[in-house]
Amino acid sequence: MSRKQRTLFGMAVLLIMLSIPIFLYIYYFGGNTPSKNPDAWGPFGDFFGGVLNPIISFFTLLVTTYIAYELTKLEDQRNDKVIETTYKPELIIEEKYFHTYAGNHFIIDLPTEISYEKKGGNYKSDRDWLNDLELELYNIGVGPAKNIEYVFNFQIENVIKYVNERLADVPEEKRILIKPINDNLTWIEFIYRNKKDEHKAAASAINAMHRQKINHLLSVSLNNRPYLLKVPYILVHLYTIAVYSAWKGLKMTAESFNNLNFPPFFIDMTYSDLGNKTFKKRFKVEFLYSSGSETDSVTQLKITESFLES
Repeated sequence: MSRKQRTLFGMAVLLIMLSIPIFLYIYYFGGNTPSKNPDAWGPFGDFFGGVLNPIISFFTLLVTTYIAYELTKLEDQRNDKVIETTYKPELIIEEKYFHTYAGNHFIIDLPTEISYEKKGGNYKSDRDWLNDLELELYNIGVGPAKNIEYVFNFQIENVIKYVNERLADVPEEKRILIKPINDNLTWIEFIYRNKKDEHKAAASAINAMHRQKINHLLSVSLNNRPYLLKVPYILVHLYTIAVYSAWKGLKMTAESFNNLNFPPFFIDMTYSDLGNKTFKKRFKVEFLYSSGSETDSVTQLKITESFLES
């Protein structure tokens, strides 16, 4: 019931209660004519006073009780808000730039190293296979977070389609073929070509990294030490192949690099404060190619966050 409805209801009850003595007087004494003797009106006033005073007192008690209840409710809400802001956590993922370096892949000049550190234009990685990309999660709130769970959400078929479209511009002898091994897309096959040779490899598109739980309190990041979230390897690998397609494409231009519109993915995260209030947050993660060369490409890690309804 809204405040306006409660007010109208209270006024209606008050009118009914005030009408009771009038109806009672009319019912019992309605046959008498009004007296012209002032002394006769005294009992009339006593009658109305005797009936109305208890009714008004009772109604006043109800109103006073209701006002006290509302004030207590407002005070409790204010206290809850103060307590909530006292230990409310706030989890964020830091936006950064990372570098993609070519390396010593045993078949082709595929990027094999991702690093937040700039290592110079002449640097070439000595890695044979790509390393992990880790996102930095911070708690910038005023209290620790607990019961943290997160899941990476992405449409792997859309990512594969996008990368294959990018690879269509790569010369055939340097092209990488990507295709699902099974219908439910749990395994992806990569065919690397080097001149006339073909080498095959497979990677899991669905694994335990896509859904994780942090089993300890994540305290406020006063020491600037983040919790690291590993991006699913399949996504990082496919992105580096998209960068490779820009390196080796027949129509490679500055525009081809700038148009690396790699499909975004999402991280849905749930966590609680010390009072067990639950927060749900969604992070949209985008890889935005910034600048670079065939040996060193710079990508902006763009994060857009929003709260979901609990």
